[in-house]
Amino acid sequence: MSNTLRNRLTMFLPGLLGLLVLVTLPARAQFAGLGTGPVTVTLEASATQASPGDKVVLAIKVDISDEVDANGKHWHIYPPKPVHTGVEVASTVKPALPEGWVVGEVQWPKPVQVENAFGKLQPAYDGQVVIYVPLIVSKDAQPGEVKLAVEFGYQACNSSCIAPTSEKLETTIKIVKPDPAANTPDNNTPDNSTQQQSTFQNFDPAIWDKLKEGQGVFTEQTSSSVPLDVYIFEIDLSKLGPVALLGLLVGVSLLGGFLLNFTPCVLPVIPLKIMGLSQSAGSRGRTLFLGVVMFAGVLAFWAVFGVFFALLKQIEQVGELFQEWWFTIGVGVIVAAMAVGMCGLFAVRLPQWVYRIQPKHDSVAGSFGFGIMTAVLATPCTAPFMGTALAGSTQLEKDWLVMAVFIAIGVGMGLPYLVLAAFPQMVAKVPRTGPGSELLKQVMGLLMLAAAAFFIGTGLNVVMSDGTEAPSKLFWWAVGLLVVASGLWLVWGINKLNPTFTRRVVFSVLGLLLVLSGAAGSVILTRKPPIAWVYYTPQLLEIADRNDQVVVLDFTAAWCNNCHFLEETVLNTQAVADLLNSEGVVAMKVDITSKENINGLKLLTHFGGKQIPLLVVLSPDGEVVFKRDWYGPSEVIDAVGRARGEKVAQR
Repeated sequence: MSNTLRNRLTMFLPGLLGLLVLVTLPARAQFAGLGTGPVTVTLEASATQASPGDKVVLAIKVDISDEVDANGKHWHIYPPKPVHTGVEVASTVKPALPEGWVVGEVQWPKPVQVENAFGKLQPAYDGQVVIYVPLIVSKDAQPGEVKLAVEFGYQACNSSCIAPTSEKLETTIKIVKPDPAANTPDNNTPDNSTQQQSTFQNFDPAIWDKLKEGQGVFTEQTSSSVPLDVYIFEIDLSKLGPVALLGLLVGVSLLGGFLLNFTPCVLPVIPLKIMGLSQSAGSRGRTLFLGVVMFAGVLAFWAVFGVFFALLKQIEQVGELFQEWWFTIGVGVIVAAMAVGMCGLFAVRLPQWVYRIQPKHDSVAGSFGFGIMTAVLATPCTAPFMGTALAGSTQLEKDWLVMAVFIAIGVGMGLPYLVLAAFPQMVAKVPRTGPGSELLKQVMGLLMLAAAAFFIGTGLNVVMSDGTEAPSKLFWWAVGLLVVASGLWLVWGINKLNPTFTRRVVFSVLGLLLVLSGAAGSVILTRKPPIAWVYYTPQLLEIADRNDQVVVLDFTAAWCNNCHFLEETVLNTQAVADLLNSEGVVAMKVDITSKENINGLKLLTHFGGKQIPLLVVLSPDGEVVFKRDWYGPSEVIDAVGRARGEKVAQR
């Protein structure tokens, strides 16, 4: 058994690893180097050595390219508190120094007026900029070399903005014992080289007097936060300590992974696994073993994904998988092959690898592959808990901490199958063989064909969509008709089997519910929306900004089922739709179905988005009034009202 298990697992693991490599390489190519091309940043200290209690100044030298683009605009970055228009990101400085060192207020140069991406004059920096960070060496500093680090965050723009980035800068100075016999000046002046004098000539030494009085101490700028916001809950993860952050994220990840089993993406396949476990329920050891194997398949997907996330730090959201048409359509084809096989309709001999991934529940390879496929199917339905966990994991600097978050997702998702396997009496009553189980397999096969139609349809949208117009919704008719077919087949099949009256009624009602849900879902999801959406382009956002309009940005994608849920249950409600259609409000979709919508992805990155759905409300002055990934009608109405009120108050 061990050799067979080893051989079969080796067929799955390399494939899974290869799949994720192929997915992450395009992402890396897309984002590599963004934010660093037009800007060069270096760090310089005013002294090469200092004694305890001495004063030292760090200079962050920012060289911005003077290249002019086709629209006659040159590169620039923004000061720490820019006048927001909803796109640019403020520059930030975060010192990382040894314990006991005193950091004074950062000295920023005076900005100039630069025409931003929206054609408005705004304070910004161009050319060469020098930013000063005053330091006082700890009185307890021990002799030897000390590393001083500063993280500088910025966003470079010309006619458009590239992704925000941050660079960690380091320099080293030597701590020496003070020499009482030496009559040296205060170490707040630079070394005597001409270059040093030029670099530090604009430093204002008045900060030293303020620090003596206990004033002018550095306060970290809060530039980016990762909120945990589900209706009434809102926690800024960036303000938590590492232990609290890890504990919260692991807990949220466990819960999020568990809840993934109850999403429309995964729920149809759970009865299949229960049936598979029931086939071996007579052997407790065999049942537990197969449950553990499936659990390992679920865990393997998230663990491998976590490895790439930790090492590459490029995959910002699981949804990036579905921006690759070949992946989305490929998943659809595999799910369709599994579904057809379950229904017993293979009339043509398919390649051997297709048969290996069939859900043969009583085999090791089938259980492991079923676990991987279950995890893959869950990705379009990642819930708000999952979005927070994935976003929060970017705040963890240690790779093993990031891995802990992803492993927790896998554990949470795979836990129900371990419980079922550990207690086979819970599934022992499910019919193991016979017409009843065959009917259930066929119904589930039709539902999986509906899932396949969803994946293939969204994959085609990835190919055809660029985000400037609504993606096609025709595939929802295929999904709905297959759901209707599954319901009709269940009603016909259960009455043909002639079971007890109770079972006939229960399963007939269930079949009719499937018919109604499939028909209603097709109509609802393909109807003309009650909101007059426009699709985001930088030019349209610029026009809205110039016209002093409230902008409601809905970040969405064809493959995002949570986005469709929020649109139908919140945004399309009468009160919200009327408000978004009212004068002075622009309802704007940011559709990132395809990675070809580069501007939409940049806008998502700007707003700190790691997952969709995401709703952002901007006031007429471009201030972010509301930003949530999960919300209700009253919250949207209140946010638009506040956005309007801010403008009225300022007038």
